[in-house]
Amino acid sequence: MLLFSSRLMTLAATAIQISAFAHPVNAETWAAQCPYTDAGAAPVVHADTQDKASKRAVQACKKLHPDKICCEGPATSIVDNTTIFVTSCCVDRKNNKRCQTIVGSRDDDASRNAAFSKTKNDMMAANLPIDECNIESVYDITTGKELDR
Repeated sequence: MLLFSSRLMTLAATAIQISAFAHPVNAETWAAQCPYTDAGAAPVVHADTQDKASKRAVQACKKLHPDKICCEGPATSIVDNTTIFVTSCCVDRKNNKRCQTIVGSRDDDASRNAAFSKTKNDMMAANLPIDECNIESVYDITTGKELDR
């Protein structure tokens, strides 16, 4: 019986070592989301690097919305570091919508308002004549689900 227990312990230790290599403790998962024209954001995508997540976000946007202009630089974050993506859109004086997705640190009003303010400030800094701005969507970066605005 002792020999059987010893072998079982060795097998268990080997299985733990193999699973440790398959899923490193410090592995990062990146999330990305790409806004598009006409008030929206493509789905949240995930990858093991920031570059892969960015590329997947742009590809997802172009695939789902071929008639829209998709972002060139999506919002990205390590999944453990943030909670939400907030997409805000502003209408310019020619009635064109311009959208931007910002990473939010928490799913609360303060984080949503900070992301919204950043979009407005970025639009003004780019000398875009904006008349009206709104939060268009909020997504959970871990699950990819759209949240209530």
